[in-house]
Amino acid sequence: MTARAFAFATLLVTVCLHTFAQQKSLKDEAVRIFLDCASCDTEHIKKELTFVNYMRDRNDAQVHILTTREMNGAGGVSHTFFFIGQKEFAGQADTLSFSLPADATPDETRTKQENTIKLGLVRYMAKTPYANLINISIDGHNEEDSEVTDKWNSWVFKLEASTFFDAEQSYRYFSGSTSIGAQRVTENLKVEFEADYYFSKDQYIFEDTTIYSTTNEKEFEHLLVKSINNHWSVGYSANIESSLYQNYSLNLTFYPAIEYNLFPYSESNRKQLRFLYAAGVRHFNYIDSTIYNKTHETLLGQELGIAAQFKQKWGTINISMEGSNYFHNFSFNRLRLNAELNLRIYKGLSLTIYGGAQLVHDQLNLPKGDVSSEDVLLRRRQLASQYNYWGSVGLTYSFGSIYNNVVNPRFGN
Repeated sequence: MTARAFAFATLLVTVCLHTFAQQKSLKDEAVRIFLDCASCDTEHIKKELTFVNYMRDRNDAQVHILTTREMNGAGGVSHTFFFIGQKEFAGQADTLSFSLPADATPDETRTKQENTIKLGLVRYMAKTPYANLINISIDGHNEEDSEVTDKWNSWVFKLEASTFFDAEQSYRYFSGSTSIGAQRVTENLKVEFEADYYFSKDQYIFEDTTIYSTTNEKEFEHLLVKSINNHWSVGYSANIESSLYQNYSLNLTFYPAIEYNLFPYSESNRKQLRFLYAAGVRHFNYIDSTIYNKTHETLLGQELGIAAQFKQKWGTINISMEGSNYFHNFSFNRLRLNAELNLRIYKGLSLTIYGGAQLVHDQLNLPKGDVSSEDVLLRRRQLASQYNYWGSVGLTYSFGSIYNNVVNPRFGN
């Protein structure tokens, strides 16, 4: 190698190293974010938004991006992004929202999420070396605003149908379901209708014996809710149901109700504490005579429900408790508790708890007489039980690099 070639190579390496050092320094100064978005395509966002550093733990971030989702009146989803400043950005916060229709594609959702994050990060990036690289443009049309005419008047309709089958040498299973629904949701009124039908058939083959199990359920649900103000609502629910498993040829329910939300409904995507009271009538026609020798009866009852939902930087919590009883005999009652907690305890350590329990003292529908072993094993008939419970607990801990910028999909994640 000649002296001139050696000098040129040395200069080239020096320039490359200097450029690399500058780029590394620039990335070191990039905004550190914690993306708290269960519905986001995280891999896509990391590939497209490379001008920030992604933190594994929220405590290492300068900006905590917390997201929530709610169903909107058109059957689509409303997304809200909360940009919460931390460390040197403490006290700086923004909220950005967008809505997508029910037929929005995953690509449309990803693009909207990506653009929303970009927009929300501008105020934080403006205080970093990336400020000199920001270029803002607005795409639009020079058209006068016009009022949108909705030929459907906010009504949304839904049709669903599905089947499932499974088989092996000694077992056959087939099930199917259909659903028809309609809803209209506005700020002042919420109306919903839904009709469902489900059936299933099992076939068990053991030596020379074949056992068949068939079940079906039909249900019609109607809900109407009228907004009074930002805390109060009134309405009613009505249900018509038949179920072989629950011994109902007809279960008719009509319950007027009133609800109070301690927090304004406008803040429901972050926090709710709702109290609901309902009282009404239920009429039953039974397939078989019950243990109380009833083939039909009409009863008056009441329900009280409390539900709390919170989504914060430290995690999410959902708790609900419902109690009900019949007026003619308060000993016929039911109490149900559900709870779900996802808690970020410390760096990399998180706790997830889900569970519930139910005290049951209102099984007026149980058929009298003996239940066959086949019905018990195949769960074709509901059995007497004064309680049931369910739950799960999980603990997760991770440690290592605080950065989480790289996406490598090879051989799966």
